[in-house]
Amino acid sequence: MIWYYSDNNLVVGNNIIDGDLYGIDVRHSCSNNLICGNNVVNNRNGIRVEDSRNNTIYHNNFTNSTRLQVESDASINTWDDGYPSGGNYWSNYTGIDEKSGPNQDQSGSDGIGDTPYIINADNQDRYPLVKPFEAIHDIAVINITSSKTVVGKGYNVSVEVTAENQGSSIENFDITVYANTTTIDTKPVTIIGWGSTTVTFIWNTTGFAKGNYTISAYAWPVPGETDTADNIKCADQEVCVTIPGDVDGDSNVDLYDAVKLLKIYGAKVGNPKYDPNCDIDGDIDLYDAVILLTHYAQKDP
Repeated sequence: MIWYYSDNNLVVGNNIIDGDLYGIDVRHSCSNNLICGNNVVNNRNGIRVEDSRNNTIYHNNFTNSTRLQVESDASINTWDDGYPSGGNYWSNYTGIDEKSGPNQDQSGSDGIGDTPYIINADNQDRYPLVKPFEAIHDIAVINITSSKTVVGKGYNVSVEVTAENQGSSIENFDITVYANTTTIDTKPVTIIGWGSTTVTFIWNTTGFAKGNYTISAYAWPVPGETDTADNIKCADQEVCVTIPGDVDGDSNVDLYDAVKLLKIYGAKVGNPKYDPNCDIDGDIDLYDAVILLTHYAQKDP
């Protein structure tokens, strides 16, 4: 794996095995790259970083390189993720693990070598791992929002779900969005290690009874995941499915709804006056007014 003149990349979760040169070769002004969670095994040389700065390299396993584990020339980079997260596993590290703490001066082992792994005068792994790093499998739903809190029955609500991969491996999984316990939709997601993504779901409320709904999102667990408490999250506000034109959600299409809509007539997304609950079908325009007037004076018990 060779890079030239390349910035702001993620190299995560790869198996780089049995190469006859360098497992990872970073050269010629590469910067701000993250190299993390890779297994670099049985290569002639583990990793070379040449004339490249400000890269971050940790949680990799450099094992059984037949010539050199690491080579760094004209480069200053970060080779660990601080304490207690740690750095890399180097199979030729000869230090011991009898101490703990950021300065490795407290009693008790912690899985981190008591002395740094020295690369050269400008580079060191301050917290070398004494055992190979094991990939973490952990996904989470970190945010869910709906475009409206009031929607006319038969019209759409947009639901945005942000999921995060809190582990080191690329994960493929499904996210399901629910209105109460009814499935709205399920979509597949792929997220690299320590990455996140936002997925948009469209809820068509046709066929749903009028009333209040709790919107939630569930990320289906991945193999090896043990922390599943954060795989589900509910939106902060319920969504009221009601009569089209009932923009204030009181189950009654009346003068208050008409005034509320007319006060912001013509407002579009991004306008400070824009209220998505008044945007019945896509824009706050004549069509919304017609929908409201069509249902004017309707109410639910």
